[in-house]
Amino acid sequence: MFEIRQRANGLDMSFSSTLENIDRADKETKGFLYKMGIDSEAFAIRLVMREGTLNAVKHGNLGDSRKIIKYGLQLEENSIIIEIEDEGKGFDWSAHVGKEPALSSDSGRGLTIMRKYCTGIEYNPPGNRLVLRKEIGEREGEVLASEIAGEEDQAIVRPGRDIVASTAPAFRKKLLCLVEAGTKELVIDLAGVEMVDSDGLAALIDIHDSLREAGGRLTVTNVSKDIYDLFKNCTRILQ
Repeated sequence: MFEIRQRANGLDMSFSSTLENIDRADKETKGFLYKMGIDSEAFAIRLVMREGTLNAVKHGNLGDSRKIIKYGLQLEENSIIIEIEDEGKGFDWSAHVGKEPALSSDSGRGLTIMRKYCTGIEYNPPGNRLVLRKEIGEREGEVLASEIAGEEDQAIVRPGRDIVASTAPAFRKKLLCLVEAGTKELVIDLAGVEMVDSDGLAALIDIHDSLREAGGRLTVTNVSKDIYDLFKNCTRILQ
């Protein structure tokens, strides 16, 4: 189930708790942002929207596709307001205030990402409704890995699409197979990749660490400024 309603300077969506519906909501969000002429903010807004809805699907509704996610997006003067609500019991969000995962961790990054990219973040008391505020202008602005080139112990991977929750497992599996097969020099060319979410980061970290343990090296090329900043703030991939 996926329903969408347009309103003045905003969108309302209700959808079943699936990763595919997060992708669809992301596509609708991107179209709205470009239509409103605020495409320079699209990466940050789409990223926090993905993290919020991903938490709602995975941790709020526990992946139950029978449960619904409510997602709203509203442009108010110089801010974007995002509202996300699930049908879960909520969680103790206060226990996570001021805490950040280790740079080497492959989980627990969603809240950290939302804090870094948003002006404000609020939960209702139960913890099943999230409101995010992002000020406009505050920042400057099938199987993934379908194209693989290389020989012997070297490989170049060109995903050609976003590395997000719905695609990250296949991406991780495909590249770990390359490592297990003896690839030591792995290049991931991110040309055409507009979005990497927390599950995508986890996959890249796993690939990076597996290569390192095998005595190999990961190189990432054609990285957009937004994704570069995300890597720099939330991982050790660039170190």
